[in-house]
Order: sequence, then C-alpha cells, then structure tokens
Amino acid sequence: MSTKKLKINKEDLPIKEFEEVGGVFIEKNIHPNNDYLGICGNIKPIYSFFRYSPFEYLYRSFEDNTLYFSSPLKWDDPFEKQIFNLISNCTNESIYCISFNLYKNENEEAGWSLYATRSNATPVVRYSVQVKSLLDLLSEFKKKNPKAKFYLGLCDYSKDRVFLENLVKYLKSNCQLLCLKEKLSLMLLKRMSYKFENEIKLFILVPKNEEDHFIIKLKKYGFVMKDIIGSVTLPPLPIGSKLTNKEYTQLQKIINDGMMNYLQGRIGKNKSKVVNTGLYRIY
Repeated sequence: MSTKKLKINKEDLPIKEFEEVGGVFIEKNIHPNNDYLGICGNIKPIYSFFRYSPFEYLYRSFEDNTLYFSSPLKWDDPFEKQIFNLISNCTNESIYCISFNLYKNENEEAGWSLYATRSNATPVVRYSVQVKSLLDLLSEFKKKNPKAKFYLGLCDYSKDRVFLENLVKYLKSNCQLLCLKEKLSLMLLKRMSYKFENEIKLFILVPKNEEDHFIIKLKKYGFVMKDIIGSVTLPPLPIGSKLTNKEYTQLQKIINDGMMNYLQGRIGKNKSKVVNTGLYRIY
C-alpha cells in the first residue's frame, strides 16, 4: 500500500507533555536548573538560545526595549503555515511565537544561508538570548497578565513530508477534537530536512485578537533588552573568490564596522560582546 494513502489516526499524533514551571509550560524533556536548561539526551547544558535576525529588527528591539512574538502565518515553511492556520481557527486564544536555535555551530553555513536577507542595507546577525533572563521576564509578565499562557517546546523533526500532508487532511476534519497541548505539539512538527536548525519554540497565547504580532514592553516588567541579549555575531560575506564588486566589498565593511560600534555601545560591557563568525573572509 502506498504511504500517501495511509490515513492518520489520533494515536499516530506525536503529542508532548508539558509541565508548568515559574508560569511557563515547559516540555517535560526540558529541565530548568538555576540559570540553564537541561535537555534529555543532551550532555551540554543550555545557557543561551540563538536567533538569526535582520539587524534592523534587533536595533529596533534595543531602541524600544521590546520582545517581539510573530504570528506563525509569517513562517516560511508552507506546512507550518497550514498547520497553524487550521489550529488557529479552532482555538479560543491567539497564538504567537518566537523561534530559537539551541546551538550556534551545527551546520553553520546552512544557518546563515537560510536566514540571510537579500538586502545589503539590513544584513542578518545572530544573537544569543540568555535563558535565565528570558524565563525571569516571562515569569514577571505572567504575574501581571494571568490570562496569558507560555509554552516552550523542542521542534520534532521525525516526520516526513507525506506525514505532514496527511496531518493537514486530518486537522481539517478533527482539529476541534484536540486539546491545547495536542495542538501545540503539532505546531512543533517540522520536516526532517530542517533538522540542522535544532529549534526550540516559545509560544504565547493571549485572548483572541486580530493582530499579526504580540509585543512585550520590557521596562514595564523591570527589564531592558541588554539584560536578555548575551552576544551578537556579525554576518559572513560570500566566499571570497566570487567577490568582484569593490563597491559591494566596501559596503560590507561599512555595515560591519557600523554594527560593531553601535552594538558595543548598547549591550552589556561585562557579559556581552560582538564577534565575527570566522566562517568566511570578513572585511
């Protein structure tokens, strides 16, 4: 029998368990411990998450002291969009998300290529987010906004394209039958080809609204952006042999120098730093 004809039943769904810790529902495979997270099967403790982002977004976050959650409808993966759209339509709350990478060094070149912007004026940077500071912020937010719910979970890369196609069909008929943890578990599914990302997703659920994003104003909860950011890494340039345009090279130098000077003046002097990737030639 062709795999494409197989139907998904509820017992086929990869459902995660979550446990509330400090106002955040955290996947049971993740264990908060003082200032880091332990993850089952992972020897190395997680002190920081990582994000790739256009520099202008990071700049804006520093200027406004805000933490930005986007609608999953803005995600690039068409399966993620489809799954979220179906789940959103049968959920009483609005769902927003921030995606982080657990590591900064696994298949580094693929990471930069995936997140790189097409605009030379707003290059992508990678920055770290300190786990303890982030969880402390979420705890403070939850105290003042009891109706909000946070869920933190690891992406599941165990399913292939065919499974996700059949999952979409299943949700069209059965989404209303699923509880909240089941819906969020399905929103953590990604294709095997994205496994190099090693993503962990932070969801916030708030009363239903029409906004395509959700913003936490940090100062309202006793935080500023530099309390949360650990380090910022500047983007690599394309492989040197392909650089034939002097103006492009000079533009990159100006951008990199500008980011270096700006960020060194903005982020914490003791615990934070700006670094180059070292993957390619940096001008």
